[in-house]
Amino acid sequence: MQLRWPILMTTLTVFLATTPGRAGAAAFQTWAALYGGSGSEEMEGVRLTSDGGLIVVGSTDSYGDPNGDAWVVKLDRYGAVEWQKTYGGGGDEYLVDVRETAGGGYVAVGWTKSFGAGKSDAWVVKLAADGTVQWASTYGGSGNDQAWSVDLTSDGAYLVAGGTTSFGAGRADYWVLKLDSSGNLWQYAYGGFDEDTMWSFVESAGGGYIVPGNTVSFSPDWSGDTWVLKLDSSGNVEWEKVLGIAGQWDEALSVGATSDGGSLIGSYVEQGSSDWDLLLIRLDPSGNVVWKKSYEHSWDWPNAIEETPDGGFVVAAVAWPPPGNEDLFVLRLDSTGGIGQTCSLVHPLTLSEAPTAATVTATSAVPQPSNAAPVTANVTVTDTSTTPSFLCQGQPSEDCSNGADDDADGLVDCNDPDCLADADSDGYILAPCGTDCDDTDPTVHPGATEVCDNGKDDDCSGLADCEDGACVETVTCTLDTDYARGRSKVRFRIGRSGRDRFIGRICIGSDLCSALATMAGDAGAALTLTADGCPTVFVGGDELTANGAHTVFKAKAAADVVPRYKFKANCRKLQAIVKLRSADLQPCVVDPVTLVVAAPAVRQLRAEAAFSELHNGRGDLTGLSYLSAVECAP
Repeated sequence: MQLRWPILMTTLTVFLATTPGRAGAAAFQTWAALYGGSGSEEMEGVRLTSDGGLIVVGSTDSYGDPNGDAWVVKLDRYGAVEWQKTYGGGGDEYLVDVRETAGGGYVAVGWTKSFGAGKSDAWVVKLAADGTVQWASTYGGSGNDQAWSVDLTSDGAYLVAGGTTSFGAGRADYWVLKLDSSGNLWQYAYGGFDEDTMWSFVESAGGGYIVPGNTVSFSPDWSGDTWVLKLDSSGNVEWEKVLGIAGQWDEALSVGATSDGGSLIGSYVEQGSSDWDLLLIRLDPSGNVVWKKSYEHSWDWPNAIEETPDGGFVVAAVAWPPPGNEDLFVLRLDSTGGIGQTCSLVHPLTLSEAPTAATVTATSAVPQPSNAAPVTANVTVTDTSTTPSFLCQGQPSEDCSNGADDDADGLVDCNDPDCLADADSDGYILAPCGTDCDDTDPTVHPGATEVCDNGKDDDCSGLADCEDGACVETVTCTLDTDYARGRSKVRFRIGRSGRDRFIGRICIGSDLCSALATMAGDAGAALTLTADGCPTVFVGGDELTANGAHTVFKAKAAADVVPRYKFKANCRKLQAIVKLRSADLQPCVVDPVTLVVAAPAVRQLRAEAAFSELHNGRGDLTGLSYLSAVECAP
């Protein structure tokens, strides 16, 4: 049985939309171009390269082999061809996915009918940076075996995924192989009694792999449904689900990883023989559906998905309005699948967008080891000679602070309306043309209340959370510290009210020392000392004295103050001693014992430790004691 695959584009068309820094006056940052010869080109895989360019892989029959050879084209960031080659033998070859490897080379995968053990074999080709073949191997059995996707693993291996009719449980199975440069590490087929096929996979942000495709084996009505497996790094199934539409063939062709560990699955559904609709299904890390939508233009199906830095998505798809030719169909979506449209070549589309009604059903596929052996492929390499035919070129969007008219509209920086938008409708324009520091969050703007533990600069002061003056003295921003070297203790005078004592030695920081230097002699400032659950003691700045170098600070309560206190901070040793006496401490000091020292405009310090109990001969609790070995870091 032949594996089922989607229709491919018959002309290599590349659209690029990006806004890097301008390399020169004639360099266009956004463009669209056609590449090809007198025959047909079918291109499936494209990746950004570390030099800012693109690597594109597919098949061509324009350059010497009427059966078709694999074609690889390396472009620079402006669309110019750096090199281009075909790869193949006497039969038919496709390359459908590619990844850049360490050192600037590439690994590409697809299938071949020129080499191998069966009707078609999965094909893995390792290329140098200039496109020369370093090694090429086939993997397969007596049937049809194809590779559709490749990724690099953290241990330097390659993970290859595709489909097999040679191995597994049924007519066609998912097939995943982990390979190194010398061959096989592990390989498994996944499926049931009938046909199960996949086209792509992606490494999850949380580890492991998301592998979507189509299943007939586990489809509740055998109509063929989208099937998603989550594999761990060793190929074991963590979870698996059917996401189907009753009575209709629906199939996943692409998948993008999301930063939260989930995924966006790209599928299509056959509307009888008259139409295909594009489907997007957002899953959380456990495979639960977050949202699901369909997109209708003509006959549409998605071939690639990637999450964007703002949490949205870009989808590269095919749109085919019969009886015309296929077009590249690009969707730039927000985080919930909503559509935004922006080059004079891009025209509005009438899209019907609606939630889908996928049924989620648990399945029970068991991975089965397969035993395909690598076979060396003697590849013929031929240089090709296509040139780009540009369809669209555009300049970058306006940079609001560089003094240049980037978008060529006659307006510069803050005189350009593009720089004066209030995207989050909070009444503030983004800097440098306004004072807002985040134009994606309406709760963040000048004058907002600083939330002390959310990781945001809510009030646009330039300081976030506990670095902000509005938060620095709050309990949320308390810093834990240690009891300092020596003995800290509490003495309870049994039967003698108001005679308890406390001595606490605590490590402090240079910021507290700076605060003490500022407040010394200032009657309007106060240092606070809190022993466990007892009432806070306030030490006025006018009671605080310092030595000439402002490295030692002392305070002592007046004779009529209860409780009596002494405070000494040694800023060379970064430690302080707090003493309380003439107090009733037994009701408010319990184990573990805390000591909190706080001063204006700095984060308060909190030491806590488990003290040992002291008892007299009658068993009465007479005190608590703690011996610390901590040297406070100067």
